Parts: sequence; structure tokens; C-alpha cells
Amino acid sequence: MSPTFRRLLAGIVAWGIALTATLSIARLPGDLGHGVCGPWGCGPPLQALAACHLSWLVVLLPLAGVSQTWLSRRQQRVLGIVVMVSGCVGLIEIAAHEYVTWWPAVNEWQRGFFWQRVGFVIATWVDLPLVELILVGLLLLTLGQSTENRGVVQARGRGGDDEGHGDLAVSSQNDGR
Repeated sequence: MSPTFRRLLAGIVAWGIALTATLSIARLPGDLGHGVCGPWGCGPPLQALAACHLSWLVVLLPLAGVSQTWLSRRQQRVLGIVVMVSGCVGLIEIAAHEYVTWWPAVNEWQRGFFWQRVGFVIATWVDLPLVELILVGLLLLTLGQSTENRGVVQARGRGGDDEGHGDLAVSSQNDGR
């Protein structure tokens, strides 16, 4: 077996273990209750909610890691922006949907909880990983930051300076990508 194949196999096994572990959170003993309850509604048990959200991260994070190998830094930044904007558009769509459907159906007192309702729907929305997409998009943007334009301060000595202080010069580093 080649070292590359062994590393790939180990990564797949580790990913499977991580996914199984995060999904197992839903079966933790104890009643942690319905922590997201209020006039805007009641959500699922916290263990199930945490398991779903963490599982989405386990599914998406390896894709960000693989992008390090397959994409240039510029392509990573573009992908990060696209992924993050997709998540933000989904969150805006949730708010618009709640405004169109929930707002007319509730009384004036409950309307004061509109943003809590939107937050509740976002927190309990596990069908699509909207918040997780934003987090992975931010990670891709961070990974895609180029050191090309970052200045590195280097000290170089002045000729004949007895105090040992040097002039500061800024040079540019290029990571080759």
C-alpha cells in the first residue's frame, strides 16, 4: 500500500469516526430540555440539534481542507465568498419567509418577537447547513489569504551606528501561488 493511499484511508476512517461521534450526541442520556422555547415556538431537544449542526460541520470541513490541495489561493477566496454568500442568502430567505407566513398569523404581542422567531428557525433549521456554510466560507477566505502583499519588516544595520539600532526595511513575500 502506498503512503498516499494509507493517508487517504486514515482520513476517511477518521472522518467516519467523527461523523459517528457527532451523530451520537443525539443519544446522550439526560433531558437537556427544549432550550429554544418561547412565544416563537418550541424546538427539538438540544442533543438532537447539536448533533445535526455538528454533523454538517463534519461533512463540510473536509471540503475546505481538500480545497487547500486542489485550488489556488485566489480560487479558495472566490469559493469562500460564494459559499458564504449562499449561506447569507439562505438566512435572508428564512427571514423573508417568516415575515410572509408567520407575521400575519400571530397577534400584535407575538410580533414583538419576530427576530427571536427568525433566530429560532435558523437554529432549528437542519435541512440545509446555512450557518455552517457561512462558517466554512469564512474558513475558506482565511485559508485563501495570500501572503503575497503582506510586508515583512526586516532590520538592517546602518553603517557606523554605535548604538546597534538598525533601519527598518519592508520587503514583500510571495508564497508562489
